[in-house]
Amino acid sequence: MGKDLKGKIIDPGISQRQDGRYEARFTNRLGKRIRLYDTNLTRLKKQFYRLKDMDEDPKKEGFYITFQEWSETWLSSKKKEELRNVTIRSYATNIKLMNKYLSNYKLGKIERDNIIDVLDMLYEAGYAVKTIKGIKGQLYDIFQIAVDKQIINKNPCNNIKFKRQSREEKVKALTIEEQALFLRSMETSHYYEFVGFLLQTGLRISECLAIRWSDVDWDCKTLKIERAMVYTKVYGHYKKQFGNPKKQRSNRIIPLTDEAIKLLMSQKSKNLNVKIHDNKFDDMIFVTRSGNVPTDSNIRRIFKSKINYLHNQGYNIQNVTPHKLRHTFATRCLESGMNLKTVSTLLGHSRIELTADIYVDVQQEYAAEEIKKLQLNGLELSDEDSE
Repeated sequence: MGKDLKGKIIDPGISQRQDGRYEARFTNRLGKRIRLYDTNLTRLKKQFYRLKDMDEDPKKEGFYITFQEWSETWLSSKKKEELRNVTIRSYATNIKLMNKYLSNYKLGKIERDNIIDVLDMLYEAGYAVKTIKGIKGQLYDIFQIAVDKQIINKNPCNNIKFKRQSREEKVKALTIEEQALFLRSMETSHYYEFVGFLLQTGLRISECLAIRWSDVDWDCKTLKIERAMVYTKVYGHYKKQFGNPKKQRSNRIIPLTDEAIKLLMSQKSKNLNVKIHDNKFDDMIFVTRSGNVPTDSNIRRIFKSKINYLHNQGYNIQNVTPHKLRHTFATRCLESGMNLKTVSTLLGHSRIELTADIYVDVQQEYAAEEIKKLQLNGLELSDEDSE
């Protein structure tokens, strides 16, 4: 039996040293002598018995480590991989969100029902289905690595399928009337050309913020997409930097409409009155009045302000985001009869199936309208033909 300095008996394997620190010792199953020291007896005992349990059965670690502790370990390992900064930031944001529900759960005690509850709570909280599915995939990887390292016995995310339908308002494109109304509301804004260009090209906002004048081929009327604006944490602060587009397929050359060319010419004239304050932005197409590159959050604030103004004026228009303008562009393309493969190429999607999944409702509506045209042309079956 171990004793403290006052002669009080402590748990076996634990004693108190002359300097006041407590010491715990044991020999693990590999024959290695383990020594632990701490000034706090309770904390030392907790660590001591945890290590002894793990030595007897490595999988018992899952009943000591919390989800928050393990998710942070998982994120640290991801930071060592060659991943884009925006991907790491997305992982970190998702982990912060998951820890609202799972932080104090012991890793080995999280069951399948706990995961389903979290996904349902996120859905009820209003998160997009795409976001929730991404979180589910991240959860699977977090637990699978714990399984591979023999920290837990099984992955609680196995065979979980999130089948909730996407909310219509999350993906609904602007109607032609709403598109025209919003564009008119931006006519007096410094960002009128930016909004118009998004509607004419369907670029992601990160791509549009990163395009340069040197990317424009005026003779061929094309635009080269080969970078995206990302935010990198440097000494605790996020700084704008240029990174690779979202996917390899996102590197592309897209044709520009006459309206898009007209908007670029207008922006070029506007930039003559802007004093560029940083050389790395001197070739950028879309800049702020002070010559900087606008941020995603700034653009969203401007959009929200315009929508609030329109609502106060009595207009019934849905909320507008940069991604909704991209969705609106794709919808207009499909409505005009453009084939799905071309739309997928313009959007920079990695797979045509992705485009099909996102815009299936638009395709169905378009098909229904085309059938009506077929009937109007007198090609529908008559009663006699059907007999």
